[in-house]
Amino acid sequence: MSTLSEYEELLKVKRLSKEKNKDAKMQMPFECTYERLKNDLKNQYVENIDEKIRRWINITKVPYFEDTIPVRFYIQAKMLYREGFYEAAISVTRSICEMICYEEISKAHHPFGDLAIPDKHSPSFSALKQFLLMPKTIEKKIFEKDIVGKIVDSNPKDKDSNFIKSSYLLDKTLGKYRLKLETAKKEGNLIRFFKIFEDVAFNDFETFEPLVLTELEKVWIDGSTYVHVKRSNNLAKEDAFSVIDGIGFVLHNLYGKSIEIGEEVVSAYNFFPDICTGVTFAMDIFPTPEAAHLGYYNLPTQEQIGRIVRAIGIWEGEWGINGKTEKGRLHFFNEGEYINCNFEIYEAKELIKMGISFYGDYFFINRIEGDREKYFFELSFLNESTLIGKHKHSNKIMKFIKLE
Repeated sequence: MSTLSEYEELLKVKRLSKEKNKDAKMQMPFECTYERLKNDLKNQYVENIDEKIRRWINITKVPYFEDTIPVRFYIQAKMLYREGFYEAAISVTRSICEMICYEEISKAHHPFGDLAIPDKHSPSFSALKQFLLMPKTIEKKIFEKDIVGKIVDSNPKDKDSNFIKSSYLLDKTLGKYRLKLETAKKEGNLIRFFKIFEDVAFNDFETFEPLVLTELEKVWIDGSTYVHVKRSNNLAKEDAFSVIDGIGFVLHNLYGKSIEIGEEVVSAYNFFPDICTGVTFAMDIFPTPEAAHLGYYNLPTQEQIGRIVRAIGIWEGEWGINGKTEKGRLHFFNEGEYINCNFEIYEAKELIKMGISFYGDYFFINRIEGDREKYFFELSFLNESTLIGKHKHSNKIMKFIKLE
């Protein structure tokens, strides 16, 4: 069996943090190590960013939910899936099944007491689910004819018919039998109830519609495959998508909603300030219909378009890092309704046709043919005569000045 190693720099920076308080000479090693951690984390996050975004998009299907604990954890499960923590996402999603049961049980009187208080005898998911499904009231005629009347008692000493009749009390005023909630507190009784209901083909249950119940149970079972260290025949990535998508269907049916005029809408990502500081992915607000049209589609404004139009001309500069640089020119020119670019590299005596992808505050240039990553830069305007940027796949810095 191999040994798993933690990232050594994490432990090193903890040690250096203590040592710098005793020895001033350790301040520099601490700062350098800490800075390396920051850059490693930043670079690690950016790696495969397109794949992360695609996963995030694919798993997101519904715009609005009621603010409930299961929904908040659903957002976390999606973020774990986005980042590629598939097994963790599956475990969280499985837990949401229980959270849904707690959420629903909290809405009414029930025999389990205060579920917010930790208890080693807390009911299982199966017990909570079955309690929610249990019909709390049954019409007198249905109870007597379609349930009790169809029971075949195989054990004369412990008749199922007597068990059912003793578990419900007739409310003569309403003409309905009411469940004695204390009877439904025991998991063994719940199992027996559902065995009887199955035998007499009674399935008029509460809380969960059949399709919702089927999906909820599937998520729990599939999630348990990972929680109990069993083996799945699928890739964790596939199972993670399946269970999160499934619980999303359940949550949409239970807590999905549409917004109304005057209603306050809060971004779900507000609840994760340690992750989403400064960016909470909320709805954008615009002052005019024209701005709203551009903003909805994230199109450049006329002012931003004017800036790239004024970039037409020749820009001279260099790119690289730590003194190892190349020099050359960018030639921006009109070509029909588009603005294109040629990249002239002095030392290589090479002229490369580049494509431009413009996003308003910044733009990409990369070669149209050949190795598209070798010369692939992200640029922005420092001012009207200065472009700054970096290579998309390295730390190379780029700066260009417009020639008069």
